[in-house]
Amino acid sequence: MSSETDRAAWRMRWENRLAGWGERLRAWGLDGLVAALLEAAEPLGPLGAQVLYVAQPALGVFLPAESVGRWARALEDPATLAWLRAGLNAANPDEEGPSDGPAD
Repeated sequence: MSSETDRAAWRMRWENRLAGWGERLRAWGLDGLVAALLEAAEPLGPLGAQVLYVAQPALGVFLPAESVGRWARALEDPATLAWLRAGLNAANPDEEGPSDGPAD
């Protein structure tokens, strides 16, 4: 039960952070670019995770080690990257979805 509670709390924190990041990126006009970069770099996610794991002690000087570990785990999981990308795309209310057909 505690595992489910932890998972729900983790997801809520990520959703709140993603909403904040999405707002800032949208304000700077970078939300689409970041979503595209996440998509293009997805195959390199496991490599990036390994770099974070190796650099975690040094990055611990600037960031909480737990945060670096969470980012590494997120990079290892394609489903998490897809969820982050979808959150960035969904955070953009001006972005149009796929067309149902040609415009008249």
